Amino acid sequence: MEISGDKKGAQPDPTSWMTVLARLGYFVKGMVYITLGVLTAKAAVLATIHPPGTRGVLEMIGEDLFGQVTLAVTSMGLFGYALWQGYRAVINPERYPRTLQGFAKRVGLFLSGSAYASLAFFSTALVLFDGPDRQNLNAEDDWTRWLLSLPLGQLLVGLGGLVVVAVALNLCYVAYSGMFMKRLELEDGHETQRRIITTIGRVGIAARGLIIGIVGVFFVQAAWDFSPEKAGGLREALRAVENGPYGQWLLSFMAAGLVAFGAYELLRSRYRTIPVNK
Repeated sequence: MEISGDKKGAQPDPTSWMTVLARLGYFVKGMVYITLGVLTAKAAVLATIHPPGTRGVLEMIGEDLFGQVTLAVTSMGLFGYALWQGYRAVINPERYPRTLQGFAKRVGLFLSGSAYASLAFFSTALVLFDGPDRQNLNAEDDWTRWLLSLPLGQLLVGLGGLVVVAVALNLCYVAYSGMFMKRLELEDGHETQRRIITTIGRVGIAARGLIIGIVGVFFVQAAWDFSPEKAGGLREALRAVENGPYGQWLLSFMAAGLVAFGAYELLRSRYRTIPVNK
């Protein structure tokens, strides 16, 4: 979610440890999404395989010894991205205003950091464990079922799904408006470069918004029907597209969008301003 804040924030420091972690995080995130997009494209062409989620990508990366090294670096990048999102939420170096919009932005950053921290722990566990212990990592805690068992749990899951849908709509707006370019530090006079990056960002962010919107609908359905098994993540969203009308064609477009989003994250690892408080 990109909501412009006060631009009088902390000054970028290219030597800061947080800057290094943030850039590594954007780079690793980009590589994960490019890999996911390629595997999704493969699933669109071959009916014998299905698109994985981000955890499926991490499992595939760590299949051999060289992959274990790559997975260890990936874990570092995911932890770096999680720390950067948490830093943005708590320290607020970008000076988001003390308004409802600013508060919502910082909460979103904190939740994003928590999600990537969970993914980082998962990838770290893939490096450390093998055999039966590694297989057990595939079974995620069914927190949706737990939430539905609580008083007002059905309402909480439904509201959570609506929040996810709202985030998805905001991403689509960000893609349309091009406001994501405000935090990229590009040299003046490179208009062709700016247009290319804008196009890549719009396609990638819009595709991610559509997928997140499907995830939000899953949670609303789970709350409405009181059926936790209807909740799902990125993998389930892609498979829902695959199984729908014109599934193979739509999945191909989604794959292209995921690759574009990954490329946009790689560009952010190079050009994004990383303000830090000294």
